[in-house]
Amino acid sequence: MSKIAFIALSEIRSPLIDARTSSNDVKFTELVESIKQHGVLEPPLIRPIEGGLYEIVFGSRRIQAANALSLGKIQCIVRNMTDEAAESARLAENLDREDMNPVDEARFIQRLIDKYNLTEYQVADRLHRTAAFVSQRLTLLNRDQTVRDLTEAGQISIGVAREILRIPDPLKRRDMARYAARDGFNVGTAKRYVNQALSDMGMGQPPIPEESTVLTAPPIQPVIVVYPCETCMRKFPIETLTIKRICNDCDSVIQTAIEKGIFVYDAEHGSEGNAAVEGGGSEPDTEPADDREAGSSA
Repeated sequence: MSKIAFIALSEIRSPLIDARTSSNDVKFTELVESIKQHGVLEPPLIRPIEGGLYEIVFGSRRIQAANALSLGKIQCIVRNMTDEAAESARLAENLDREDMNPVDEARFIQRLIDKYNLTEYQVADRLHRTAAFVSQRLTLLNRDQTVRDLTEAGQISIGVAREILRIPDPLKRRDMARYAARDGFNVGTAKRYVNQALSDMGMGQPPIPEESTVLTAPPIQPVIVVYPCETCMRKFPIETLTIKRICNDCDSVIQTAIEKGIFVYDAEHGSEGNAAVEGGGSEPDTEPADDREAGSSA
């Protein structure tokens, strides 16, 4: 049960661990100006805690901005929530606002798994994301520190990081990450370089023997190279995967949908290998809601 009430800022406490570890000073300044002119258009969500106080579930920066303006009280949504529900809601809200660092996302996902003994599928369900989204974030967090650090610093995008993490050799992977950061790789460029690196390592599709070859010994069974689909992460023989020729704009839309975890496998048409983007397959709406403050985030 929720209620809306004016709560004294002195009674509101920040969570012990926030979903974010980084902040944007420019956006915070814009948020302060927005609240100064229009007030808080979207009340933060808080929950009661011991001592007659309240803990922020999401809306930390709105409350910080209100403190900066010495508002005294702020309108809030007050809701009784368990620790697990509060932390899940906190992360889901930050994901929806789209400006959260991917490494922060990964750390908070790992925290939910460790603290509440959840599976990746359970976390995905709580965050309204695909299991592939959760798996990709955990891979980013745990597989390679160089790739993770460059992603966290904003020197490479999550899409570029995903491509680079396909390289199994740690040294080649880290070199590729540094090249990508230095030269400003986009996803398409990273994919081409990574594919070439995998081919050089002998991980491409094995050559097909010529028909005229005379075999005097039992034929050698060809190696079946298995590779994960980039959207649903299920593994298939590489020769069954499809190559599509699309422009950079369409590739960017598809990559954004994959990174946000909204490009999902359509199980109803699984035998035909169809996939669908939630919400009818349209381009994801990346514009903030009209009733949210400029630059606001939890």
